[in-house]
Amino acid sequence: DDDGNPIRRPRMDLNIELSGSGSTVRQLAASANGLISVRQGEGELDNTFKGYVLRDVVSQVFGTINPLTRDGPHTSLHCGIIEIDVVDGVARARVAGMQTDKLAATSIGTVDLATEALDLSFRTKPREGIGISLAGAINPFIKLGGTLADPSLELNMKRGLLPGTAAVLTGGLSILARDVWDRYLSADNFCEAVITGLESGEIDAGNGQPDERKERFRLFRRKKRQEKNDAAVQ
Repeated sequence: DDDGNPIRRPRMDLNIELSGSGSTVRQLAASANGLISVRQGEGELDNTFKGYVLRDVVSQVFGTINPLTRDGPHTSLHCGIIEIDVVDGVARARVAGMQTDKLAATSIGTVDLATEALDLSFRTKPREGIGISLAGAINPFIKLGGTLADPSLELNMKRGLLPGTAAVLTGGLSILARDVWDRYLSADNFCEAVITGLESGEIDAGNGQPDERKERFRLFRRKKRQEKNDAAVQ
């Protein structure tokens, strides 16, 4: 970090399959098709996101989702998962989430790669045992609009899902307010729960290639189990 202390960065598995055409970056973005998959393991995140692409946007969103970042320079990450489909220049997040030692958070929505317009919804849930005062600082529902150059955050300060609450929320927030996402966010291992949901079809696995995606999720899980077994043997 900036103080010269080593941090244990999360291991990342990244798979990008994109195609497009055009003579400019904007034309390539507007015609892009494909998918992006990311998996992150345990490690520490730099709360300043130094060196990240779109650092200002990422740090602003992360700091809003997780106001507990003010407590120290790093966040202890347990896992992260991103599944994005890109169709005709529009990136749709089926799920983009993470689990830390204090909370679990997930996002769905779209980013128009041509216009840079944002339409993303976030839901955050504190993990058991962090204390009432810390849990009360977390914003459960967040909407991100605007553009990459000029993002706008909207907070829904409801602290619980009382009867009728989901009906008040709209768009992606209403989807994230459903019981299924509450179950995922409450799981001991959020990422494993989400992968199971993608495999089973409980979470929409994507347009046009559900069998291929489900097989990829199964292979990824098999790989992780093997790595865990190998580590246990050593």
